[in-house]
Amino acid sequence: MAQEYVVYLENKIRFNTAAPVSVDDVVASLRGMERLVTTRFPKAIRVLTGATVKRAELTVASVEEGSLIEETVVSLVFGSKKHFDKFIGSIRAKFVSKNDKGETVVKGWVAGSLLVGIAVVGIAYYQKDSTPAAPVGGLVTVNGDNNVIVTIGAEAYEKSPEKFAEALEKSMTNQQKIAAAKAGVDMLTPARTQGVGLDLMSADGDIEVMSPETSRKIPAAVEKRDQSEDKLYQRVKLHFR
Repeated sequence: MAQEYVVYLENKIRFNTAAPVSVDDVVASLRGMERLVTTRFPKAIRVLTGATVKRAELTVASVEEGSLIEETVVSLVFGSKKHFDKFIGSIRAKFVSKNDKGETVVKGWVAGSLLVGIAVVGIAYYQKDSTPAAPVGGLVTVNGDNNVIVTIGAEAYEKSPEKFAEALEKSMTNQQKIAAAKAGVDMLTPARTQGVGLDLMSADGDIEVMSPETSRKIPAAVEKRDQSEDKLYQRVKLHFR
């Protein structure tokens, strides 16, 4: 069996909820997060860093009530040391460390900025391209929150904000953005249902990446669009049996 090289990305998200969160909402959030990690992380990381991820997995470390805190670990599995080194070399050095088992751990906002960034790009695309058009004030029109995500993501991956934003866009086809929107809506369920902000937490401090105002603009669901169309044809031969 070929040797594998693993990096563990620590991720801690706080939904600033005031009321208790239902089990269904917590499960939906974690399921959405898992879909984003397993389906979207490998391509996004390749576009961002040039490193090929063999597979990405999500495990849950803890879930705390009060304000809902979901602590998870994203495992990135690389098929060669070359790609492992390429990824580590693209991350801000202060976020990389070894745990007591000698495993490589990445802290900070490396996982969280990518998760929320992919979700926002997907939802924004869905709102922009949906029929009827997204209402004024939809997520696509909100630049402030997305700028925070882009800023901390660029810092984590040692890219310019423009390059980080471009990588998020280029890591998905339009159809994949719709799938990311569906997963993103699920991941953000606790924020949407209570209309509260979302923070990324780390040893360096906590940072709000989604305001309550933005959370209230997240759609309740991403519906499949009607792709049928009407066309006028002339002088068409019909055969009846």
